[in-house]
Amino acid sequence: MISTCIITHKMDEKLRRAVNSVARLGEVIIVDTRGAPPTVNFRNYYSYPWRDNFAAARNFGLEKAKGNYILSLDSDEWIDGDSRRFLFGLVQQPANKAYYTRLIDNGEYALDQVKIFPNRSDVRYVGRVHEQIIPAILNLGIPLEHAGINVYHDGYVNAEELQRKRQRNLRISNNWLREEPRNLWAKYWYDYIRMYH
Repeated sequence: MISTCIITHKMDEKLRRAVNSVARLGEVIIVDTRGAPPTVNFRNYYSYPWRDNFAAARNFGLEKAKGNYILSLDSDEWIDGDSRRFLFGLVQQPANKAYYTRLIDNGEYALDQVKIFPNRSDVRYVGRVHEQIIPAILNLGIPLEHAGINVYHDGYVNAEELQRKRQRNLRISNNWLREEPRNLWAKYWYDYIRMYH
């Protein structure tokens, strides 16, 4: 079974689209970082008080998952039929690999991201912002392959949303670096966000 884990901060049509795109794969875990009561009826819905830590929110969802494989999505992401066929095929195989997917952002290729990985208690995200699963994958020696499938994303389509995202990420990374001044991840992301976001 595939467990799709989605973090969200609002209940809207994009979340419904994400859920509908993966509903037949297995279970869907929704972690609502508003920490508010649900406004819609989803199975496996969990309210999670936001703590300025994306990795913690994602890991909370992973703790709830029961599938052999995890598909990790944001609420403004979704998959297509080719991706579903690939994931259905994974159900028949041992959960011993992790997979890159192509992120298609607003219709254009953006980057490759590890979105599919075994559901193991020692495979967890790190990083309060721009959270990553790759360190756990590499540290454990889990084989990493490219799935050759797309994950689609259409968030942050206007300048105002992008600016809000940048200010949020800058605040989080600044606090992270202040609390953990020797943490190289915190230093890297603080500098990156200041320079490029």
